[in-house]
Amino acid sequence: MPATPMPSEVRCQILPRRGANAEQMHVLFERVADWTEREVSTGAGPLRWLDSAAAWGLELDAEPVPIDFVLRGDGGRRRLIDHLREVIPHDLVEDVSVDGRSWRDEGD
Repeated sequence: MPATPMPSEVRCQILPRRGANAEQMHVLFERVADWTEREVSTGAGPLRWLDSAAAWGLELDAEPVPIDFVLRGDGGRRRLIDHLREVIPHDLVEDVSVDGRSWRDEGD
């Protein structure tokens, strides 16, 4: 069965881990900030947009809220998930939603 084509822009969301302490949220913020800066400066990655206010909330000791972002959908779901797993520390998030489905959902 062929993979379902991804839309040209894929809505995603990082759900920070509940109960994480300030140091852990700082680490998550740093990883997200580094990823964003790298992809924006090079234009090479799939990141199109990220809710920077929500990301900064991790750094400012605010109650963590989901961080919305948009990726280019080319390359398929599996490729996007593999990319996200390289840049987002899985132990600091409850989940990451890719096109409305958990990144744990292995189907295309």
